[in-house]
Amino acid sequence: LTGIDKKYLLDSRKIKEASVATRMSWMAGRTTGYIEDIAYSMLGILDVNMPAEYGEGANAFMRLQKMLMENSTDDSIFAWTIPKKGLQCYRMLGGLKSWAPSSWGLLAPSPDCFGESRDLVIADKVIPRPVSWTPNGVQFLVPQKSGTEATNWLGLPRSEVNLALNCCKHVNGKLLRVVIHLSKRSGTYVRVQCGDLSPTEKAKPSTNSVLGIDQLVRRSLVVAQPNLVRQI
Repeated sequence: LTGIDKKYLLDSRKIKEASVATRMSWMAGRTTGYIEDIAYSMLGILDVNMPAEYGEGANAFMRLQKMLMENSTDDSIFAWTIPKKGLQCYRMLGGLKSWAPSSWGLLAPSPDCFGESRDLVIADKVIPRPVSWTPNGVQFLVPQKSGTEATNWLGLPRSEVNLALNCCKHVNGKLLRVVIHLSKRSGTYVRVQCGDLSPTEKAKPSTNSVLGIDQLVRRSLVVAQPNLVRQI
């Protein structure tokens, strides 16, 4: 009924071992008396200290994700898909049952988007990727090797980027890395193919290796983040 694995119910200390996406999935399909409580009710299980600001509406969930994004190396926060039944958490607002945009940002508009992400696990080898919030969207350093899909042979960002996240999904007995797709639009990127996480065994957390030490190339991408509130 809860969608929460019994190992977490029997031992709450294990909750911290669950990926952010898994913990987000526990709220998928649920509603609260106040829209803001969709985010506030998750503060405990996500181990986040965030002051309540009633009146901010759906922005509460966005603010929660920003805090997680800037204080965690868990990429599963970006591993969400468009829910088949729309944004059930916000159904009291109306007009969101058929929410299915062709593109969006890196951050999900609702916990409903994590309904299919409950089995995601953090990758064994996590390479810290500095992420920050800017007025234009989410900015992060591209983990890459020279000549990979992130840049062309001149070192310039490609118009289409397949971004391998630091999280994995179980598929047919295999643990495959999750990949999301970015497309360049008007100088910034957007996430496309939002209905698919594209797990693959070919994707690796690509980096440069200097003397056997993985490093990030100092090149950043900005992914625009739409405002759900403006679309309600």
